[in-house]
Amino acid sequence: SGINAEYESSGINAEYGYLDKERETDLQTRKLLSDTLFQMGGSYKVRQVFRDEGYYELLKQYDQWEEEDDARERIQNVIYLIIQDDGEVDLRREGELPDGWETLEIGGS
Repeated sequence: SGINAEYESSGINAEYGYLDKERETDLQTRKLLSDTLFQMGGSYKVRQVFRDEGYYELLKQYDQWEEEDDARERIQNVIYLIIQDDGEVDLRREGELPDGWETLEIGGS
């Protein structure tokens, strides 16, 4: 995917220094955060914020660090949302997102 190559060559890791940050030690919290990002990614606007704010590089670093299989699978699902064309992704179902989320302004957009 073009996004994959774009982020890998962008130098985001060097710019933000993701590798030297402290990581969450609690496995259940890491899984919950991944699930939350995945559910939020059901919205086009949120996926666009993920792309614009460099979440791909951050989550790829986390994926490489994570040793627990279920937690890795969860974060890989979020990465999938980010790199897929929006026409290929539609997670929204009746009532899945809280009221107001579709019109919520995120990231100053």
